[in-house]
Amino acid sequence: MKILKILIVLVFSIFMTGCWQYIELNDIAIVTAVGIDKEGKEYHLSVQIVNAKKQTKDYSAAEESLVTVYDAKGKTLGEALNKISLESPFELYFGHIDMVVIGEATARLGIREYIDFLIRDRDVRKNYSLVVAKEKKAFDVLQILTPLETLPTINLINIIKTAQETSGYTSYRSFEDVLNCLYAKGKHPVVSVVEIIGDVEEGKKGDNIYETIPKTRLIAKYVGVFKGDKLVGFLKDKAALGLNILRKRVNNSVISFPCNDQDDYGSVKMDAPKVSFKTKLKNNQPSAEIKIEFTATLTDYNCAINLKKSENIKKIEKMIDKEIKTIIEETMKETQKTYKTDVLGFGEYLYQNDYKNWGKIEKKWDQLFSNMPYKIEVKSKINNTGSTTNPVRQGGT
Repeated sequence: MKILKILIVLVFSIFMTGCWQYIELNDIAIVTAVGIDKEGKEYHLSVQIVNAKKQTKDYSAAEESLVTVYDAKGKTLGEALNKISLESPFELYFGHIDMVVIGEATARLGIREYIDFLIRDRDVRKNYSLVVAKEKKAFDVLQILTPLETLPTINLINIIKTAQETSGYTSYRSFEDVLNCLYAKGKHPVVSVVEIIGDVEEGKKGDNIYETIPKTRLIAKYVGVFKGDKLVGFLKDKAALGLNILRKRVNNSVISFPCNDQDDYGSVKMDAPKVSFKTKLKNNQPSAEIKIEFTATLTDYNCAINLKKSENIKKIEKMIDKEIKTIIEETMKETQKTYKTDVLGFGEYLYQNDYKNWGKIEKKWDQLFSNMPYKIEVKSKINNTGSTTNPVRQGGT
């Protein structure tokens, strides 16, 4: 009988555990994004919330925005959060945060204390995106209303992810990605970057989402580079693309390359690359070898050539290889010479594969990295020339 009673209690406990933290949806304000800025000695915390009641009814964008931004300042982030809680008519729910934005000026001072604050909340997922607001405050970014998506945070995440895949000029990074790099040996973090184009005040207005060409937009075309927990600068264009290639973060990215001496270009759509690199130490001096292989589809070719000939395809592949090598060299130049920070993981390779010698040079790794010689080997293969065999331009051989 005693055993039977225990079994009954266990069965009921299993069925009841799913409801013990139940929260009525209409009684909460779901936080989708958090903004962190530091102004003098005070912390400026902002939260973008979506009201559950507006989500559950038939919503028309003409009525009112689905999101509201609350903000407050305090001597600590916890104090600022308490002040926001006093203003919100509903309980703030942080279980579904999609993004944390940090202002550029704040990120340059260091983000470790904010990482610590974000880690401590057990209810917060750790797979949200971590973004730096270029030349702006995080509070500004959270207030911009965007077209296409009723939730600005989702819109911004889609912008970053799409830009990473198609252009490679930015890089989506989750909180976990940044956290792992922050505490890794031989590799510094990089983060996504958002830039506000246009007037911030205009972007706050509801009319911004109805304009054919919005007066204020959010764009993503940079990668934020860190040394330790401090933002030191940005990679853009080819330098950002090269980083994403080396970190295998591109797929279907379009690569343009010169095909003659008259400023004519071709382009290919690059499939996900196979990338490997090795770092070696000799007399405590590092060197690296980088190998990149990928297949591609020829999408444009504005030079006269006969694409039916296999030797011409090989010529084009060599042009592509040369361009990719130039892109990687730009990335290496920026990380080695401009910022002197290893965000690519050459040091991490040494730590994992030559731990004994890594200990000898760990403290001066960034200095050694900045002067590290390297070799690049690129091998592309065009597996598709598109729907036409030859370019429209005549005269190719």
